[in-house]
Amino acid sequence: MSTRTQRIAAILALGSLAALGSVAASAQAAWDGGGSEAIGQSTSAPMPGSTMSSAEVYNGAVAAAHASGTEAIGQSTGAPAMVSRVSDTEVYNGAVAAAHASGTEAIGQSTAMPMPATMH
Repeated sequence: MSTRTQRIAAILALGSLAALGSVAASAQAAWDGGGSEAIGQSTSAPMPGSTMSSAEVYNGAVAAAHASGTEAIGQSTGAPAMVSRVSDTEVYNGAVAAAHASGTEAIGQSTAMPMPATMH
């Protein structure tokens, strides 16, 4: 390659790199909002026919996310098992025993399977 061709190629490469960096910076600014909005504020347009104020929408969202007083303490909203002969006490005791296993292995001993190629 001639010197002139190499210079033109180098200038084009640097120009392309600068353009790519500019596009990447612009895309990043668009992605994170560029500091143009408050945390939690949406950049999307409001619903066209909405008559609710943003304060009403915000309060409704907070109330839905932090429901309280909807059930007794410790009561689940999940459906119970269809046919179960196990009492609540047995389920609770089993869960506690599974979560707090003790005396099942030596200190420092793992219950995981050993590596296939290891020799003990």
